[in-house]
Parts: sequence; C-alpha cells; structure tokens
Amino acid sequence: MERDIKKSTQLNKRILITGILLVIIGFLTLWRPFQSYLFISLSFSVLIIVSGVLEILFIIQHQKIIKMWLTMLVGGIIDVTMGIYLLLSPLIMMIILTPLISIWVFYKGFTALRFALLLRAYAYQRWWLQLAMGVAIMLISLIIVSSATASFLQVIGFLNTISWTGLGIVLIGITAISLSVVYRNTGRLFRRGSDQS
Repeated sequence: MERDIKKSTQLNKRILITGILLVIIGFLTLWRPFQSYLFISLSFSVLIIVSGVLEILFIIQHQKIIKMWLTMLVGGIIDVTMGIYLLLSPLIMMIILTPLISIWVFYKGFTALRFALLLRAYAYQRWWLQLAMGVAIMLISLIIVSSATASFLQVIGFLNTISWTGLGIVLIGITAISLSVVYRNTGRLFRRGSDQS
C-alpha cells in the first residue's frame, strides 16, 4: 500500500512537471512566434514523447485501478509514435506541423472531456472546469486548422496559427497541472468502485 502511494506521488509529480513544461513552451510560442518555430517544433516532438512515456508508465503501474486505462494507453502510444516521427523528420515536421498539432490538441481536449465526466461520476464539485477546458482545447484545435487554411496572407496566417497553437499548448499544460492537483487532493479518484462492491 505504502509503495503504491509512493509510486502514485512520483507519477503525480511527473504529470505536474509535464504540465508546467507545456505551459512554458506555450508562452514561448506566444512571445516569439518567428524565432521559436524551429525550437517549438523540436521541443514539441520531445514533449510529446515525454508526455506519452509518462502516460504509458502511469497506466502500466495503475491499470487495475484506473477506469479509463485504455483511452490513456492509446493516447500515450499515439504521443510516443508521433513524437519520434516528428523528431526524426524535422523538414516534414515543419510542413505538416499544423495539422498534426491540431489533431494532438483535439485528442487532448477529448481526453480532458472524458476526465471531466469521470470527475462528475465521482461527485467532484469542480468537474465542470475540466469540461470547459476540454471544450476550449477542442475548439482551439479547430481554429488552428481553419486559421492555417483560410488565410490569404501567409505571414498573418502563420502568426495566427502559431498564436492559436501556443494558446492550445498552454491550455493542455494547465489541464495536466489541474489533473495533478485533482489527483493529489483525491487520492482514490481513479480507483474502481471497490468500496461500492
């Protein structure tokens, strides 16, 4: 029992650190869009890999007590695969960065929605905040795609796309931080209904 609590605390810290890193990268994107494009591309690849590995480790260690383990496992595998591909192909990554980021942001928004419904099932009072964050993240992913394709001026379209991307990454980081806080405050949140049976 004590070992499980220690593992859970370590993973909770990793999720918190990933969230903080994503917020920092998102703000860097908003602050210096042109200068940070390549840096963002490489950092984004690395962060996706780190996020996926942490998600997979979390699932491997807590599969028996997490209800939505399959969704999180698929998300972790997608993160690692996409991150490695982007890291190994920087030129391709720069060409297809916008649609890939949009898909990744949309999936993270969907995961936040699922997490909000799980919080609601456990009668967590602020579940609606996670729901609002998930909806906002999913809307931003759609704005990223539309701003990249509908722009008639390339420079303005690029800045617009990068700005929305930065905002999306910030919101994903905030969602990870809030997940860490919620999990820390409610240690048995993800446990199956063992008390109910």
